[in-house]
Amino acid sequence: MAEQSKENLPSLHMNAGAANISNFASSLSLAGKAMRENLYEALDLVTDHDTPDQMMLHGKTLYFPTGRTYGGHIMAQSIVAGAMSLPQDGRIPHSAHGYFITPGRLGEDIHFEVNKIRDGRSFSQRSVLLSQGAHSLLRTMASYQVNGQEGIDFSTPMPENVPDPESLPSLIDLMQSYADKSAFAHYYAKVSSFDIRHVSDPVFITYDDSGITALPDGQLQGQAKARPADKPQQMVWMRLLPEGIGSYPLTIDDQIHQRALLAMGCDQIMTEPALRQSGLSLTTPGITIATLDHSMWWYADIDVTKWHLYVQNAPVAGHGRVYCRARVYQDGRLRAEITQEALLRVPKTVQPHQHAD
Repeated sequence: MAEQSKENLPSLHMNAGAANISNFASSLSLAGKAMRENLYEALDLVTDHDTPDQMMLHGKTLYFPTGRTYGGHIMAQSIVAGAMSLPQDGRIPHSAHGYFITPGRLGEDIHFEVNKIRDGRSFSQRSVLLSQGAHSLLRTMASYQVNGQEGIDFSTPMPENVPDPESLPSLIDLMQSYADKSAFAHYYAKVSSFDIRHVSDPVFITYDDSGITALPDGQLQGQAKARPADKPQQMVWMRLLPEGIGSYPLTIDDQIHQRALLAMGCDQIMTEPALRQSGLSLTTPGITIATLDHSMWWYADIDVTKWHLYVQNAPVAGHGRVYCRARVYQDGRLRAEITQEALLRVPKTVQPHQHAD
């Protein structure tokens, strides 16, 4: 994690590879004590102060094997924090734009400063600043709309002939045999409450016919072959497992938590198309990925406990930054659009290359 600390990178998404695994041994010991995460509970926030112009809250961090706060979790918390200050007339998030500032520390409360920018007849805007002590972690601008308003209605259709998710391997199953060798493998096999299934080989790992040859924290590395450059698109099925909500009555009507949980899940896969395009993976030695900013737009209700499909691409990269997009479909309908820009760096000894169409 030396590079991350030296340059004060924004919210760390992944910082993996053989050269950057100093914190992973302790992460693995933490992971060994964990069960599958109750993500609904992880979005619980406590109100400390409320005025007509501002609301102050605090909440807990969520384990992630990087040893830092997970960007998807704090983005989801910021969406919920803004919603807690809304008029009680059925407003739900329709867009959110977050800028990650500094990485957060696990095990220390996060404080939320919600500024009530405006409440109109149909829309409300909120500015949410997340901090730990004197350090700002994330600034989110979120907008909420009264649900059910009428207007024109169209969307890009879902791709055809997509394999059924039940026919595809889950990261849970892929990681089971390596859960005692890698903090990341343990996390996805035993801790994460998202079931993630790639239509094509996941860039999360490198493996061949003999099995997995490299994992994101450098474990089992040494036998891994370079990943060939691929097209900068991918499709991924995802759903939240029942353990992710525990006994909480999460329904399709609770679009505040449903949409926040979508923000939490998507951050695990958003930069993968850029890795495909460059012939890289999270097992590339010395790779550093840090989320810079994250934007979401919701256009229809979604149920994250049921299968939803990410159709992703990465149209451009430059100056150490990559830009990635995702369309989220459920039951054939486009539900949300997501964009994310991330810092992506590899050592000079690693030569990324571009897929030739």
